[in-house]
Amino acid sequence: LSRMLLHGVIMFIAAFFAGVINSIAGGGMLLVFPVMIWLGVDPKIANATCTVAVWPGMFAGLFGLDLFVRLSDEEQARVLREGGKAFEPMPGHAMKGYVCVASTWQRDPVKTRAWVGRSLDWSRKLPAKKPKGRAS
Repeated sequence: LSRMLLHGVIMFIAAFFAGVINSIAGGGMLLVFPVMIWLGVDPKIANATCTVAVWPGMFAGLFGLDLFVRLSDEEQARVLREGGKAFEPMPGHAMKGYVCVASTWQRDPVKTRAWVGRSLDWSRKLPAKKPKGRAS
């Protein structure tokens, strides 16, 4: 078994279990990052890889069977009119800027692709977040 293949198998296993952890509670990168370091990946590359892996959740994602998207207020209102709902990761606590598209999204890939595309376009237009000041 070559070293490269062995590293690939180890990363696959780590990524699989990270996915399981993420589907339950999140934080799977806490498993992947140290495995990448252990396998000799440069820490900057490992950190960037973990960051890029999480980035898509900033504009759209799945929560159970729901597809949530980040949209402008006008687009959010449109989603709600079309049968969508507020995105509430915890009941009663809606996440500002996000909505869940109508539950029929799985049967309409063209419309789903359009909503995800709009979400990505909207997210690209948003200003960068300002870093929080450190507590003194």
